[in-house]
Amino acid sequence: MIDNSKVRGAPVIIETNPTYPNIFGRIERHAQFGTLYTDFTMIKPGAFHRANGGYLIIKAIDLLRSLGSWNALKRAIKNKEIRIEELAEEIGFISTKTLKPMPIPLNIKVILIGDPYIYHLLYSLDTDFKKMFKVKAQLDDNIKMVKKQINNYLFYIAKVCEEEELLEIDKKGLARIIEYTSELVGNQRKMSLKLPEIKDLVVEANFWAKQRGKKFIESSDIERAIDEKAQRSNLIEAKLQEMIEEDTIHIQTRGKVVGQLNGLSIYDLGDYTFGRPVRITATA
Repeated sequence: MIDNSKVRGAPVIIETNPTYPNIFGRIERHAQFGTLYTDFTMIKPGAFHRANGGYLIIKAIDLLRSLGSWNALKRAIKNKEIRIEELAEEIGFISTKTLKPMPIPLNIKVILIGDPYIYHLLYSLDTDFKKMFKVKAQLDDNIKMVKKQINNYLFYIAKVCEEEELLEIDKKGLARIIEYTSELVGNQRKMSLKLPEIKDLVVEANFWAKQRGKKFIESSDIERAIDEKAQRSNLIEAKLQEMIEEDTIHIQTRGKVVGQLNGLSIYDLGDYTFGRPVRITATA
């Protein structure tokens, strides 16, 4: 079914749709005169077959959402073999009579990609997970602002403009984007790696530049895109500010009071972060 003899090094397969048949393979059928017919030529390989002897990369959340895939994957890793079986049998349903291919020896490294909360849930709730997936690698979401990384960022932005057929960005516009990446981190010496957010920013800035009939995306267009995004997300901040201005939330900024001081709390809403003053009191 699969011939990796001409592949240099170990095969690396990224499975973007880790359904049960896509991972383990399937036995297709042909309808003929009202009946289903199959033979060995209709046995189709899955990602395990293509990645055997190498690496299989899967998004954890997609794997967990696919019916039957997670338990079957663990069983295959544990038994070190690939079995092409009906999904109906895997989940306990009665299936039609079909071919029963012999299991194939499995030698593979499975890499799961996901958010930290998925890792912690699996580690806490699934006893097999901690035994099978022992190597954990955390990736930082920001990098130091050095010349090499800035150039890499500018290359990424240029690639986005080319792929999305956007206007070119002038120097001041590029400088504002780099500055914005530091604002996302909250550190002038680092840049955020939230590339999808930067891509969305450039796409929206392109819209505002075209609205003004410009041939280039300027810093004012970048600033407009940042402001518009903030206005779409700052409802809670605006309501809290309104309550402070109306004195519904009282913040004392003058004089001295024993055991009381003002502080700043940070609200993180996922795509929007803001601060608001709070009163901190202490008692003996």
